[in-house]
Amino acid sequence: MSAPIEELVHIECVDLNGDRMVCPFELNFWEIVDKTRRIFDVELSFRYWRCDYKTKTDERIYFFVPRNSRHIARLEACLVHELDTICQALAESMWEQGGWRPKVIARIFRYSGIRGARAFVDAKWAVIRAGEEFDHPDPERLERMGLETGRRAAKLANSRR
Repeated sequence: MSAPIEELVHIECVDLNGDRMVCPFELNFWEIVDKTRRIFDVELSFRYWRCDYKTKTDERIYFFVPRNSRHIARLEACLVHELDTICQALAESMWEQGGWRPKVIARIFRYSGIRGARAFVDAKWAVIRAGEEFDHPDPERLERMGLETGRRAAKLANSRR
């Protein structure tokens, strides 16, 4: 018998100095988000995964920039410039183990902004859940229908600003 959901979730406010928990490289990404928000007035977000020598997983940094920004080209150029220095330092800090040395992979994705992304995800999963409920015979077609519905929902959400 599986545990109730309430037992699987633990949220706690800890009255300790959280500064020691912050990865110095991740702090650089937070500074980039803050800087670009002030300069370009955009909803910028990032995800960061540290490398794993056991599973041979590379270091990954994904930035998400709103595609409807008036300054998208300047914003992406700024990000590339800022990330280059950080990625070089990250790569230098990694060592070879068992004949494998992790790569540092940084990608900049254009997305619909927070409102558009939420509309995309909600619409896509509504289509997929409905298709699964009615035993849709073609999962690939169902996925394509979900993606197309999501794209339309994101576009509509962004046009309502």
